[in-house]
Amino acid sequence: MRGWFSMSSQRGARHEYERVDMECPQGCETLGGLRRVTEYTGKVDYVEIYGEIVESERTRTWLECPTCGWVMDT
Repeated sequence: MRGWFSMSSQRGARHEYERVDMECPQGCETLGGLRRVTEYTGKVDYVEIYGEIVESERTRTWLECPTCGWVMDT
């Protein structure tokens, strides 16, 4: 993935950022485009698939302009 990095917030949630080649609808001159933010909520879902327990962590995802802070849920 191009332009990907990860960090943790003060709340303990992990965030991953990935650059998206898309212009800001507000007209900002963002050189790198918007970024897709994925927040791992820490909640884990357990599902049984073919007799095997599979663990999956819940996430929230949105697009964000690093210049003006514009946010769009995805």
